[in-house]
Order: sequence, then C-alpha cells, then structure tokens
Amino acid sequence: MSRHSKKGFTLVELALAISFLSVLLVAITVVALNIITTYQRGLTLKAVNSTGRELIDDFTRSIAASPVKSTTSLCDKLANPQSCQNDNAYKFVFQRHRGSIMIDRKNVTIPTYGAFCTGRYSYIWNSGYTMEDSAYNNTAVREKKAVLEYRLTSQPAFSSAQEMKDFRLIRVPDSNFSVCAGHINTNNYSIKEENRYKLDTSIDAKPIELLSASEENLALYDFVIYPPTQHSLTRHSFYSGTFILATIRGGVDITSTGDYCTAPPTGLSTDFAYCSINKFNFATRATGELKKNEKTSH
Repeated sequence: MSRHSKKGFTLVELALAISFLSVLLVAITVVALNIITTYQRGLTLKAVNSTGRELIDDFTRSIAASPVKSTTSLCDKLANPQSCQNDNAYKFVFQRHRGSIMIDRKNVTIPTYGAFCTGRYSYIWNSGYTMEDSAYNNTAVREKKAVLEYRLTSQPAFSSAQEMKDFRLIRVPDSNFSVCAGHINTNNYSIKEENRYKLDTSIDAKPIELLSASEENLALYDFVIYPPTQHSLTRHSFYSGTFILATIRGGVDITSTGDYCTAPPTGLSTDFAYCSINKFNFATRATGELKKNEKTSH
C-alpha cells in the first residue's frame, strides 16, 4: 500500500503572502504618485517661468516699437485736460478694474480685468479670478470679464462688429489708444466702470490670444504698469511694470500674506501639483517712430 503526501499552503501562510503583496502594491502606488506629482509640479513651474519670460518679451517689443510722442497730447479732447496733463495721460496708458469675491468666507477685493495701451499695440486681460474654478464660486465676478468689439478690414461697412470674450490676455493693433480712450470719461478724466472695449479702427486680423487655454491653464492674476516717465527733449518714454502669473487650479489668492495656494488635498490626489505662482517685473523704453498712416495726436 502506497502513502500519498499532501503538500500546500496553510491559511496563515496564504494570508501573510496576500498581506505582503498588498503592502507592496500600496508602496509602489504611493511612490508612483509622488513621482507623478513631482513631475507635474516641475512641468507647471517651468511653464509659468517660460510663459512669463515670453510675455515680458512681447511687452518690451511692443513698448520699444511704440512711437515717440508726447503722451500729454492725448489730453487735448478732454473737457478738463489739466488733470490729464498733470499725470502725463496715465489713464490713456493703463487701466485696472477691481471687484469683490469670497475667499475662505472672507470678502476680498481683487483685480478683475484691465488694459494697457502702448500706442502701437493694446493689451486687454481678464484675471484668473474670473475663470471657471471651484475655488471662486462667484458668478458676479465672472460676469465682469472684459469683452472686445472689433471690425476686420475685410468686413463690409454695414456688418456688425465682432466680439471676443472669455479670453485671458489678448493683443490688438491700436495706434490711437482707442482701447483705453474709450473707457475714459471726457468730462472728469475718470475711468468708466464698464467691461466692453471697442477699437475705433478696423484691423487686418483677429486679436492674438497670448494665454490660450492649455494643459498648464495659466492666467494673469494682476497686471500693473507704473506711470511712465518721458524725457522732455527726446520724448522717449520709459515704462516699468509687473504682473502675477499663476495656474487657475489651486485656489490662488494673491491677497494672502504668504500661503498663495489653498492647502493641498488629503489622500492620494495630485491636483495640488498644478498650483504655481510667480511675479515678474520688466522695464523698457519707447523709441519707435510714427508710421505714415498714424496720427500725431489722439
């Protein structure tokens, strides 16, 4: 008679093996997510820095190419030109609008949109606060986004103007400062509280979007141009400015005292890796010349 031996794993041995594999899989998952998070954070930081440098290059080129002219000549058509001349027509160069929004149950004042006019090109921007993000559940602020009305030279004269909305930062040819001039009250030299900009001349092509929606999802949260200074003899104007560029994800709050992004989520989520913010400064001088078809004054 032969004996048959039975070989196999006991329940304890099987449970230990499964537990070891589970711990190993969890460890691999955590390491993989950390690697992905670090990689995403690196891509986001790189995107913010490279995009910021590209914007600086664009601003400085536009300013450098803007015509040399007396900025106070823009004040001539105002009812009270003296206040305009006193600040060298600053409102014709830069405008910024503000609004209120709830962040962390607090009502704070933030930039919503604005315009910067160089005399060659004009820029119009919408703040990242006005974009769709669950951190800013404020419909009133989103409705205050800037809108541009323009007409192409190829359009028939009787056709309606085109609209551009839901943009982040656009550049348009505007040698007459019409983007900024249209928002100035001619009676008291104040800025009109309206979000619709209009070009008073036709343009050859559509406005250029400089911050189109992408994987990095970047937007300006603030944009400031300081009052330009002008040489009394050469009429060369010197411009300096700063802007804050950041991701829309992450609940950015530039009014904070240090924690500009919301706290990272708990668990294994990697969304917080998309939050990045940086402040950029630039300065340049306007040394361009008037073209044949451009006016010498507004």
